[in-house]
Amino acid sequence: MNLDAAKVLIDKRLYAPSIHCSYYSCFQLMKFVMFDFFGITYEVLGSNASQSGKKTHEYIIGHLSTELERSGIDIRERMEFNRKIRQLKSAR
Repeated sequence: MNLDAAKVLIDKRLYAPSIHCSYYSCFQLMKFVMFDFFGITYEVLGSNASQSGKKTHEYIIGHLSTELERSGIDIRERMEFNRKIRQLKSAR
């Protein structure tokens, strides 16, 4: 629903509120990737984040960045992922 809401807001040129929906759409997808690809449940995510001293959002972004590196994704693409998701997070 967040992605759909973001699209509606963007179509109506309501860019500022669209950022919130856009970020949470990405965040929900990242949480799904953590579960579907790495088998990390939502409960374990919270626990792992706490144990690492990070908030859940930062933990997920960091974990995915590390996994992109392990998978051999080009450093420029990893840096772009990190830059864009952090910009979006900051702007929300």
